[in-house]
Amino acid sequence: MKHPCFSLSEDNYNTVNEVRATLNIIASMGLNDTSDSCNQLSKDDLISVLLQAEQRLKQVLEETAKSFRS
Repeated sequence: MKHPCFSLSEDNYNTVNEVRATLNIIASMGLNDTSDSCNQLSKDDLISVLLQAEQRLKQVLEETAKSFRS
């Protein structure tokens, strides 16, 4: 089976790195057991950040898929 080859634009590569850095910061903060709070981030803030990261990665995926099909 042949594996497709694709590349990310510089903007998309930077977006992926920004999301990766954001998720690493969140992971380093840690969660307190199963409570609703994090060390420095509320549960609502955490959900908001994760949703934004998801949307940014979906956008990168869509743009990459478009350029791959072209």
